[in-house]
Amino acid sequence: MFKKSFSFDNGKDSSKDKKISSDKLVKKRILSDKPIESTGITESIKPIGIIEPDKNLKLLKIAKDKYGLIFKDFPDNINDIIQKRKLNSNKFWYMTNFSGFFNEINKGTNVIDYDPRLVIPFKYYKRKTVYALQGRSIFTFQETKYLTILLDETYLKLYNYYNINKNKNIKILEGPIDSMFFENSIALAGAQINEDILKELKNLDCTFIYDNDFIYNDNIRNQTEKMIKLGFKVYIPSEEYIQYKDINDLVVGKNLTIQEVNEIIDNNSFSGLQAKVKLSIVLANH
Repeated sequence: MFKKSFSFDNGKDSSKDKKISSDKLVKKRILSDKPIESTGITESIKPIGIIEPDKNLKLLKIAKDKYGLIFKDFPDNINDIIQKRKLNSNKFWYMTNFSGFFNEINKGTNVIDYDPRLVIPFKYYKRKTVYALQGRSIFTFQETKYLTILLDETYLKLYNYYNINKNKNIKILEGPIDSMFFENSIALAGAQINEDILKELKNLDCTFIYDNDFIYNDNIRNQTEKMIKLGFKVYIPSEEYIQYKDINDLVVGKNLTIQEVNEIIDNNSFSGLQAKVKLSIVLANH
């Protein structure tokens, strides 16, 4: 029996793949976007082969056959969004009725939306599995911006957590899309980091990058202050960058490369007393 959980965070298209059995297509596409070293916004892609069947593959097959999950050849409006936001299309899937799938595997819920969504798969490359899906709204009338489904509760609802290199600096962000602009990163995806994970991260080189709404959002500001107190480095934007609400907005607004956005983050990340002073100055000016 499948273990599933879910979370809220405030015309039918069809796949253009050649006719092929649904099982084989899901196996072929599920983990075909493992990145190698990147030099710009679009990362090089290195297929890692066909996964072995696992307990989540059956759910993904249902999503494809019944709710319009596709892995490539997206509708034109989806391609436009991806290009305008300077995103890597290989990091995304698409589903024509995400809330229908959400409702089916989470019995007792009733999310009602006309609900085509950009889908972010949470992948664990070493185990060749997908353990969660996040559906991102694409229309302003969709009341729920993010819907996240944890396909297997043995995993943490953290994007890319199981793929990080613990010997390098780890960037920790709020959203998966923002995290895609960094080689070695985790996204919280609406989750809270528990104390056990924090203890593990304290022994590593980590930088927390919160959205710029920490200025007026008490919860985000408290989280920022907590991470400073725990000794982590925290990104505190200068006046030049404070106007951009998140990393993706910064990349688009200033037309940045991955290298440039990484330099900005590294040059504006602080810890200890310096972080406290920088944060107090930003808050005082806003």
